[in-house]
Order: sequence, then structure tokens, then C-alpha cells
Amino acid sequence: MRSTASGSAGRSASKRCRSSLRAATAIAPYGGHRFGALAFDLAELRPVRFLWRPYLIRGFNLLAGEEYIGKSALECWIAAQVTRGKLPGDFEGRPAKVIFVGSDEDDFRTVVGPRLYALGADLSLVREFGPLVDGVIFNIGDHIAELDRALREEEFALVVFEQLLDVLPPMRNSTDPREVRYVTRPLRHVLKQRETAGLGTLHVNKARSTELRQRMQNSVQFNALARSTILVDATEDEEN
Repeated sequence: MRSTASGSAGRSASKRCRSSLRAATAIAPYGGHRFGALAFDLAELRPVRFLWRPYLIRGFNLLAGEEYIGKSALECWIAAQVTRGKLPGDFEGRPAKVIFVGSDEDDFRTVVGPRLYALGADLSLVREFGPLVDGVIFNIGDHIAELDRALREEEFALVVFEQLLDVLPPMRNSTDPREVRYVTRPLRHVLKQRETAGLGTLHVNKARSTELRQRMQNSVQFNALARSTILVDATEDEEN
């Protein structure tokens, strides 16, 4: 038979243990980050917001196609239309700013700039995102806070990543779905928070599939994560 004293001591120890646990959880649960059940607010509901209805949505978008098919030219055409307010969507009739994020595939001053000019872009609304002091090469893993700062300081309707893989941190396996989701998450988060459309290009593989997801180079997760994916391709009867 257990004594009253020992039972009382056990209950006191258990109460102290629960108190300590509550205190520790309140201060630093799960490594210092706090989570909770957030109430649903009907006032926060909103429709899908389009940069270019119905093709490009505010958020992470992709432009996919084979080499030399015209992805960069289409990207520049879209950017030019944004600076003139000519695309049907949220910025129709309202010229907006565009920022190009570093890539060494096409030089900004000898290729991208002249192409934008030829397509009628308002170059006063175009920016190139690059290092201010040294020649460091931008990648999302190390410098996403700098891109976020630029998007907070100025309102940009479109962020162009001429070659998406150039701005991602090194990956051990670019076909691994979990790794692709992990390395793109900071970019997807920033674009969502700033309500900005991002457009990055990717090459397709040589597969002769009628399904876009099977033609995407690297992991199919790139397509799965994009709000929208545009495939740039030639028709079978197109000679040029």
C-alpha cells in the first residue's frame, strides 16, 4: 500500500515537470520557432492574380523549350509588353517595372538590352539585378535576402530569370524531387510574399512525349511547383 506522503510527493513532482515543460515550450518550442492554428479570415480571400491572363500568374512561373527555340526572345517580348502596360491582366493599361536577375548566358548590355529596345520596351522601367561592389555571382541560396530587399524597395511586376538553373545553389541531384523543392522554396516564398510574377527558363529533354511534364529537363518537380508553365515549341509543319 502506497503512503499518502509518497503519493503527494509524486503528484508535486509531476506538477513541477508539467510546469517546466509548459515554460520551455512557451519560450522556445522546436528550436525557437513558434507555430499555431491560425483562424480562417474570409476577408483575406482573393482571386488568382494574373500578370498575363491566362498564362502567367503572380508567383513562380516557367518558360520551357529546346535550345534556340526562342525562349529568351519571348521572355523579352513579355517584359517589353509589361513596361508598356499591354498585357491583359493586373497591369493592363498600367506600365510596370521589370527586373532581370543575373545570367551569363546572354549579356545584358549587348544582347538583352538591344533586344528589349527593338521590341519597344520602356527601358526606364527595366532593371538588371547584380552585385553593387564585387563580382560575386548571385544564387538564391546565399543571396535571396538581397533580392527580397530589391523587391521591397521598388514595385516590380515581373522578375526574369533567363536561365533558372544559373541562379539556384548547387544541387547534388537535380532530378531529386525533395532537393528541387528545397532549393526553390526561398524563391517561391519571396515571390509569393511580394506578389510578384517570376519567370524562369528551363530546357526540355529530347523525349518525344506529348506530355509537358515528361519533357521537362531535370526533375518534373520544376513543373509541379510552377504556378504556370509555358512550352515554347515549333509546329510540325513549320519550316523556319
